[in-house]
Amino acid sequence: MSHTYAQNVIHVVFSTKDRRKTIPADFQPRLWAYSAAICKNLGIFVHAIGGTEDHAHFLIQVPPIVALAKAVATIKSNSSRWANEEGQNLAWQQGYAAFSVSASRPTRTGCPACSKAGGAASPPLPRRRRRTGRRDGRTLPARRGRCHRG
Repeated sequence: MSHTYAQNVIHVVFSTKDRRKTIPADFQPRLWAYSAAICKNLGIFVHAIGGTEDHAHFLIQVPPIVALAKAVATIKSNSSRWANEEGQNLAWQQGYAAFSVSASRPTRTGCPACSKAGGAASPPLPRRRRRTGRRDGRTLPARRGRCHRG
């Protein structure tokens, strides 16, 4: 794939099994560092990793030869195996959430719950501002999750 260019910056979130608080604050830095090493072995660039006692956030850049589902499965299985070897009772819940992030501002993502708990990998997103999109310079309303079609 020498002529392939991709910049897939993705915010991945997954939680502990049954949202149990099984990642103690003193163990989190070690878990995040180990998870970053897993990503490095897969060829995944890590922008940020963080979370709280019951979930993790990964802001990663996945190369085009690695499927996202495979990458997340590998991160989850290897990190939980290692944590259990270290004496922690950690199991990840099935599934994950993944969101594409603008490549021009990849570190502007985060979780409000994490920032309140002091465990955020990055600052939370600012509130959306009104945007201009018309030739006459008038502003358009910020999207609120609904389709603009009638």
